[in-house]
Amino acid sequence: MLDLKQAQQEGWCVFQCEGSEAGHLQIQRLDLEAKFPDDADAHRFVIRKAIEGSKYHSDIVLHVIKENPKEAIFILLSILRLMGIKHTNVQPNDAVEIVTKILTFKDNG
Repeated sequence: MLDLKQAQQEGWCVFQCEGSEAGHLQIQRLDLEAKFPDDADAHRFVIRKAIEGSKYHSDIVLHVIKENPKEAIFILLSILRLMGIKHTNVQPNDAVEIVTKILTFKDNG
């Protein structure tokens, strides 16, 4: 599912982060590529691409949140910021459902 070549060209990847408070599967920048100043910028890049309609990026985001509901909160907050909404209080499982609906809406509608 994850085309490592494309992700590497774009400067990010999905990493196993065992023991992390943010969960075990995360979207992060490739440090050696340095195409993004930090992980948050790489994260926003992937999410922005997903929102813009990239099936590849949407599939990655959906895979990550399925495996790591904690990451869904960060993804949802990024989506809301892109929409100009600054704050929200949401639980991981709710975030998974909301992000899934946002990213699959155009496929079903």
